Amino acid sequence: AFHMGGSAHLNYSAGGLFIAGGVAGYVRAGSVASLAGGGVLGGVLVAAGAVISQGKDLEGHSLAFAASSLVFAAMSSRFAKTGKVIPAGAAAGVGALTALYNGKKVVDWM
Repeated sequence: AFHMGGSAHLNYSAGGLFIAGGVAGYVRAGSVASLAGGGVLGGVLVAAGAVISQGKDLEGHSLAFAASSLVFAAMSSRFAKTGKVIPAGAAAGVGALTALYNGKKVVDWM
């Protein structure tokens, strides 16, 4: 049975935000990189939420931690170069929050 626990919810939400952001970057600026990056990393976060929902908390949070850390690293670097809050600053912020949350959950489940 599918059940979306609280700890999976953040990853579903963040994944959805990254997918939507990737689509928006493509629609507004023709950015294939935004579409691919948002789609892949958002998809990984959604998949991590599904893994957590199946009761595999350590695996799901580890996957989400890795993906969100990658988003944070890439987008904070881009934000430092461009100074643009949208999209780089916002994506870096969501990546940081998601990485911190999932990192704590990984430690909790170890």
